[in-house]
Amino acid sequence: EETEPAGESGLEAAFGEEPPPEAEDGIDPIPELEEPEAGNAKASADMHAPAAEAAESEPDRPEAGAEADETTQERDQTSGGAAAGKKEDLSSLLDDVRNADSAESLAEEITSDVEEDDFRSHYDLGMAYLEMALYTEAIKEFQIASRSDQIRIKSIEMIGHCFLMQNNPRLAVKQLLRGLELVKVANSESLGVHYNLGLAYEMLGDAEKAREHFEEVYIVDISFRDIAEKMKKLSTVS
Repeated sequence: EETEPAGESGLEAAFGEEPPPEAEDGIDPIPELEEPEAGNAKASADMHAPAAEAAESEPDRPEAGAEADETTQERDQTSGGAAAGKKEDLSSLLDDVRNADSAESLAEEITSDVEEDDFRSHYDLGMAYLEMALYTEAIKEFQIASRSDQIRIKSIEMIGHCFLMQNNPRLAVKQLLRGLELVKVANSESLGVHYNLGLAYEMLGDAEKAREHFEEVYIVDISFRDIAEKMKKLSTVS
């Protein structure tokens, strides 16, 4: 029975529960044993709250829970903040274009500030310029955006639409037919292309070809824009 304390003492020593001898430099490590728990609690809380340092530039990003993640966190904050900042800057610059006396020259400056391979931003710029009736500037942006596989057809459609707005249906037809060659099969992506081709042929006075393209839209989506009205109007044309 008197050997049990010795056994317990051995277990305590094995698991580090018995206080070790005081270090030679006089520092007692025992009071530090509780600190990891507090540190873990703080790290856990930080994962659900914005980081203090990141709050100014990116409030929604949580603080990393360990020093090993700090570099990754900073990189993510930089890229995320840059993307958000780019969008805000783009919006602000577009407001300047809307209010500028010489919108065309200012639009040229904005275009040069956008990365060449940032196709989505070029597409968004094109839509903004189209809304402001800056058709030449919009065409430039859509031409850049059309290099992207994801938005190529839509960009080509919008280029054709810009040519129509410039009262140049022949160029619109050339551009839109190029888009149809890429689509090949009638689907939702081709509806806008067919519709604008119908408008272009209407402007050229070719009712038969206009009807052909409007029909391609009508058989896929009868509620597309004013296609029902277009079909009704063309049905009276011999």
